[in-house]
Amino acid sequence: MDLSSLARELFDKIINHIATDSDTKAFCNLCLVSHQWQDMLSGRIYSKWSYDGGHHSIPELWKFLRSVLSSTRIANGIYEVSIRNWTFGLNHERGRLVLLDDDIDLIRDTIDTTKRQHIDTNVLKTVRKSGPEAIYGLATGKFAKYDHAVC
Repeated sequence: MDLSSLARELFDKIINHIATDSDTKAFCNLCLVSHQWQDMLSGRIYSKWSYDGGHHSIPELWKFLRSVLSSTRIANGIYEVSIRNWTFGLNHERGRLVLLDDDIDLIRDTIDTTKRQHIDTNVLKTVRKSGPEAIYGLATGKFAKYDHAVC
């Protein structure tokens, strides 16, 4: 029997027994089981999110931001974001950010849809160079609307 076919309350009790709400990696691994599991667990993964530049790499921040920018459902499920420790160089070396053309298009579309015309081509040039500053800027701009955002 697939756990995701259980009533939501039972599924949640079993998942609570397996992992705590802060065990994001476990939830991400469980999402690989099936699309149903992913649908049922995505709220736990994205509702509260914390990034600390002293412990996390820029690619980790980009993966989260890309998910939020790509999915209205995920974006609407967020209620708390914390981005701290803007140490651009320290962890940037640990995890070099490589953006694909689709990523650049997503960033350009995000800038266009948020009507941020004051963002000039220098931002996109920085993004193309995989500069962490532009990703931090996009993240703080995207999450500034949340009541529980700490940037």
